[in-house]
Amino acid sequence: QSCLEDDLSFPEEDEGMRVNSLAMITLLNRVTNNVLVLDNAPCIEFSYPVNLLYNTGSSIKIDSEEGLQEVAKNQSAGLHVVGFRTPFEVITNNTTVMIEEDEDLLKVLLACELGSFQSDFDQFFLNCFDFIYPVELIDQEGVERSFESLESFINFVEFQNGPEQPNFKFPVGVTSFPSDESTQIQGYFDFYQLFDQCESCPSLSFITEDLNDGSVFEFMADFREKDDFVYEWVVVQNGDTLFKETETPGGDNLLIYQFTPGMYEVCLVAKDIVNRCSEIPTVCKVLEVMAPPPLCLDPLYSSFLIDEPGYYEFDALILEEEASIKWLINDVPVQGATESVMEYNFMSDSVFNGFGRYEVCLEVTTPFCTESRRYCEEIIVRDECLGLFFIISEESEGFYGFKADFPLMNQIRYEWEVTQQGDLIASEIEDIVTGNNAFNLEFPGEGTYKVCIKALAPNCNDEEIMFCQEIRVD
Repeated sequence: QSCLEDDLSFPEEDEGMRVNSLAMITLLNRVTNNVLVLDNAPCIEFSYPVNLLYNTGSSIKIDSEEGLQEVAKNQSAGLHVVGFRTPFEVITNNTTVMIEEDEDLLKVLLACELGSFQSDFDQFFLNCFDFIYPVELIDQEGVERSFESLESFINFVEFQNGPEQPNFKFPVGVTSFPSDESTQIQGYFDFYQLFDQCESCPSLSFITEDLNDGSVFEFMADFREKDDFVYEWVVVQNGDTLFKETETPGGDNLLIYQFTPGMYEVCLVAKDIVNRCSEIPTVCKVLEVMAPPPLCLDPLYSSFLIDEPGYYEFDALILEEEASIKWLINDVPVQGATESVMEYNFMSDSVFNGFGRYEVCLEVTTPFCTESRRYCEEIIVRDECLGLFFIISEESEGFYGFKADFPLMNQIRYEWEVTQQGDLIASEIEDIVTGNNAFNLEFPGEGTYKVCIKALAPNCNDEEIMFCQEIRVD
């Protein structure tokens, strides 16, 4: 150990509370390995003085960056920092943070992307060393847990929702790779000495993201050494290599590739030779690229009058291949109408006949678009003699108003008539003197009703003419 400089001194014993801090051990490791350069660290800056605790029970006051660097680099197994006295302050991202416990400093390390003991442990465990079992941990509730095997230890760690830092009960026995040398770890400083003596073999992995509905994909390298490692992207189909691209340090660690439908393998292949690793396994992912589904087009039809009165032709205009067609009038399928063209005579059909207002719909499904799609238009079939017509309005639930709307409504006598399945429900006479060309009705219940007006046409040999509309009462 070197002699103390002016910026190091032993503080009085009552200067702040003593806090054991794994985060401080991690931070000093970053200083020792020049990962954190204190005089050029934009993310973290200490507000001195800072009092650090040694494993011997003594403490030391640090008054400058140089003093902190000296303490970090002069640690040894016999004398090393295990914590700090509170409180002290750090400045991170232009914000002053009060450090009063280990978790406060850990949050700063993670925010500055300096990692933690947990992330370091995950990197080197099983790549560089394994425990000599049993190994003991103190869990989140303060209970000592003993693990007799690697499997039981991994099962515990994988399902832990506890703190970021593991709490080992020391000493811990480890076996280092590849020498199989056994060592007793007396504390977290010893763990970092072990970490500094070994390097893990790269464990290649990547993330896949669909950029364009299943044809353009982005692949992003996702392993620790990716920025300092030479590796290769490979795209394979049916055993044939379609594409290769080498990533070197400083690259973007990305592959963007456009596929056609089919089965592919996308692989990461290590190109660096790492002496300590006998083999760096290639990692591949199987990718199935599906043919894009056909567009589900909305149907459309045109209609035109073939012959007076009420004889129409309906022509489907937009249809996909293998389309199943259904024509409907007032939501009732027209029997036998399954082709793209339908002719319909509203004056002679057995289901819908006579003058009136009708909703004609084209309904389409396909094997790829199994949900039916409809296009509907309203067809009004009027007589040429009187041009009977009326307007419907719902006044309240179950109560409707009907208003006549034809040229001679004030000059002729006519009748309102409401039926359901052929049964007369209501009727009313409109005469020239007392009529008001309106009819109101509260329907007796749910169902489909036919509302009609009928009159004798004086200019058509007194022929009785009827105009009807269906109404659905829910």
